[in-house]
Amino acid sequence: PQFAEAARVFASSILQEQSTHDDRSRIEWAFESISSRPPTDSEIDLIVRLLAAERARFQRSPRNAERVIAVGEHPATNDLDPAEQAAWTQIATLLLNLSEVLTRQ
Repeated sequence: PQFAEAARVFASSILQEQSTHDDRSRIEWAFESISSRPPTDSEIDLIVRLLAAERARFQRSPRNAERVIAVGEHPATNDLDPAEQAAWTQIATLLLNLSEVLTRQ
């Protein structure tokens, strides 16, 4: 639960970052924040595709989105769309699991 909660809170931070205004800038900000390097174009493309798939999945199943954002003790951000927050939680999970993030090499 702690890891899922960390991803959810990171996703909220991504969505609320004032310097980002679209998916690409959010991905670039999140990737660089977590890995200390900018993503390559191919990494961005892969993440954009995953984000689209996750958005579609959670829009089809709002109940699953609610479950994702309910994990943990930190309160969910109520002013964010649950499907959007759940989709970005999956992106945050991906980023937190990158080997270069886990080992910082």
